[in-house]
Amino acid sequence: MEVLMNAVPIRKDLKLVGAWCALVAVTVLLTLLFSILGNLSCAVVAGLILGSVPRSWWKLVSVSLIFPAVILAFSFYSKVELATSKVYLVAMVTGAAFWVVFGLTLGLHLLERKEDASPIIRPGMSGNPGPAVSTIPEFGVAVLRGSWTCEDTAIDGLRQVKTLRIEDGKFSLTISKPRRQECIVARGNVSMDEAHPGQVDFTSESVGIRSQGT
Repeated sequence: MEVLMNAVPIRKDLKLVGAWCALVAVTVLLTLLFSILGNLSCAVVAGLILGSVPRSWWKLVSVSLIFPAVILAFSFYSKVELATSKVYLVAMVTGAAFWVVFGLTLGLHLLERKEDASPIIRPGMSGNPGPAVSTIPEFGVAVLRGSWTCEDTAIDGLRQVKTLRIEDGKFSLTISKPRRQECIVARGNVSMDEAHPGQVDFTSESVGIRSQGT
């Protein structure tokens, strides 16, 4: 088990070395094919990739040295007819291109993470959450407007229909039986109880049995 654990960091280092060697090979190939533009393209692409996935600084430095090193090596071995000052200038441009693209990509990446982590404040809301606002519609007498009917059995065994009518803050309770006239047993006012929200008060103005033609 200890041997396997010690092998894990070695594998990671080998992968890093392999990736670095692959980048060197690609940079050399593109520099051979497209000269300075190929080298510059490699620097820009590497900056984009490493900027979106930040690495340790020593890895970044080792990658950034590849591009100017390839330029200097080509100018030395290929005997390019170019002034030494211009060769160094081109090498500095390729290295600077990597760091500029890396910095811009890293800045955009950090800005996106900051925006994702910040709480969303909707228009009309302050930074400090206020008291919770109820979304339940307000209950009032107007909601009860209409007729409410139920059917049951009276004391004499006959079926009867009780109807509660509410309109314009007034109520009336009537009872009707088969082959008999409808009787008003109560009427009065309907209002909301301010002390107990959601509770309805029925104030009777007259109680009794009054016949009403059907």
